[in-house]
Amino acid sequence: IDLLKLRASYGKLGNQGNQGNAAADLYGYMNTVNLGQDYSFNNTVNSGSAVTKFNDPNISWETTTTYNLGADVSAWNGKLALSADVFKRHTEDILRPVQIAQQGGGLDGPVTNIVTVDNTGYEVTVTHRNDIGAFNYSISAAVSYVQNKVISLNGESIISTRRITQAGSPIDAYYLYQAIGYYQTQEEVDNSPKISNAVKPGYIKYADLSGPDGKPDGKIDAYDRVVAGSSMPKYNYSFNLNLGYKGLTLNAFFQGVQGINLYPTVNLATPFNNGAGVTTDWVNNSWTPQSPNASLPILTTTTGAPENFQPSTFWLKSGSYLRMKNLQLKYELPEGWPNRIKVQRVAVFANGENLLTFTKFKDFDPEKNIQ
Repeated sequence: IDLLKLRASYGKLGNQGNQGNAAADLYGYMNTVNLGQDYSFNNTVNSGSAVTKFNDPNISWETTTTYNLGADVSAWNGKLALSADVFKRHTEDILRPVQIAQQGGGLDGPVTNIVTVDNTGYEVTVTHRNDIGAFNYSISAAVSYVQNKVISLNGESIISTRRITQAGSPIDAYYLYQAIGYYQTQEEVDNSPKISNAVKPGYIKYADLSGPDGKPDGKIDAYDRVVAGSSMPKYNYSFNLNLGYKGLTLNAFFQGVQGINLYPTVNLATPFNNGAGVTTDWVNNSWTPQSPNASLPILTTTTGAPENFQPSTFWLKSGSYLRMKNLQLKYELPEGWPNRIKVQRVAVFANGENLLTFTKFKDFDPEKNIQ
């Protein structure tokens, strides 16, 4: 062992708002009066002003507390190196807008400190390098794991079309009906829980998981939605490969993510969306009585069968991938050759970006950020 170093750190950082949802405006603790709130009185429009938004007088910055423990090791004269860290980031008093009842004067709700979130994980990097005569090489690999969890939301839940933020789950987790196949016959439709009376054979079948009392109630409604999949990757990883022989070098960099799901929308997932056509997949792989196990439900428009396009696990797909981000082959001419034209060094290289991608997700670039 050439080097062994242990590291530990602790720190706190204040922030005015970085969650993408809200930020503390200057003087955000005060109820400000806005001009331009004109009103009609005695058939005359009069200039007016009013408080249009309620503000929290006790608002404060968010606070992130970070704990980190790590180690660096080098061995065999630098041929092997290891760096490892475990960490926890505890963020409290996260700012977000809160809605208030219309009986409060129709005011917008305040931005206030309401959310507590933990991010816990680890990072490991391993590197091996060596020289064998005129040949040299180095190989490195890195992996990181992060678990995101909402600790508190002050008793609230934030639910959108297909996502939820609630205590015990990650931020913006998928919140979906659980798809369990298709209705195959009219008899199955008649004798099964369904989301509406318009359901027909070939429509997606959803699981009846719960009701107002926590037990299945024979119908598909909001009580049957569950947290499913992962809206953020559990693992990020990368590989570096560097090979050199005299003036010739080859460098390759691979990067990937694991444990993330994507939810395709619009034209890729819904046929005839906004007057568009359909993909080849919809034409060839839709349900018919002769193809009961097709990969897609019966071909309809979204307005003709909204039951098929409810937020559900049917449309959730794995977004994990491994990609060759960069590949470069370079040759540096020997020193004597450039000197003849009064140049110190000359190198010729070919470089490629995103040449290979390994993924089960085929609809579009899995690296694309979608909501």
